[in-house]
Amino acid sequence: LDVPVRVIAVLGSLVLALVLILRRTRWRGADLTPVVQRRRAGQHLGAAMRLMRARPGLFLSIGALLPVAGLMAVGLQWLLTEHTELGDALTLAGAGSPWASVVLALIGLVIVVPVTSIVYVAMAAAVRDLDADPEVASWSHAMTGVRRHPGGVVAELLPRALTNALLFTVVLAPVGVWLLSRWCVVAASSLDDPRPLRRSAQLTRGQRLRTGALATLVTTLSLVVPALTATLLLLLTGWSFFLVNLVTGLVAAVVVPVLAATMALLHGDLRVGAGVPARTAEI
Repeated sequence: LDVPVRVIAVLGSLVLALVLILRRTRWRGADLTPVVQRRRAGQHLGAAMRLMRARPGLFLSIGALLPVAGLMAVGLQWLLTEHTELGDALTLAGAGSPWASVVLALIGLVIVVPVTSIVYVAMAAAVRDLDADPEVASWSHAMTGVRRHPGGVVAELLPRALTNALLFTVVLAPVGVWLLSRWCVVAASSLDDPRPLRRSAQLTRGQRLRTGALATLVTTLSLVVPALTATLLLLLTGWSFFLVNLVTGLVAAVVVPVLAATMALLHGDLRVGAGVPARTAEI
């Protein structure tokens, strides 16, 4: 970030490439019968939004994990800053200093990022159920899928942490996009393969431009929408940090499940394209 021109050039190139790729896809006309089917990349996001409207209780109940995680993150930040030597260090650095902001953000991410991975795996299980047997689809059944595949959360978390870190460096963002194109369907792959990273790479082979564009859009939205909400609330209101985190978590509870469902639908698309038989709901 010490070289603004380079940062702007890299970000501009990524945005331009993403816009050019996404303009080639179709966004409307997504059909939900069956739920899992071949679609244009952009139609998966439209299909996920339609699923949200059809089953808001299912989506919001899974997404509710995120505001809870946000409140837990606030509690952890308060505990560490008020009752440890970290608080003294932050006071010396200045509450509004960039270093203090980064430390507080990292403390929050320690809780929020793993819970986001749980939401992605749970939504993958929910989409599987909606396709196989809509009557079975529920919060409890989706969380049962998470408990039966605990390695899936870890497998989703590790590439998420790595790719997000690379994207935040800006300069290494192209590497993060390339990895996203390979590992974008790890959450759903974890439900039917003991090696979800390898399975995701296999399914996306030959379609990395398509999967990378959609995965980059989804990742960008999952990061930018909550962050922008928090920034605007802090700038335009006098709300406390606790209240801002709560509202941001509520926004994430709506946005993130839709994005997670988008990637689960993409996974189903890739399976169909590879000739893999349809999955059944787990009992």
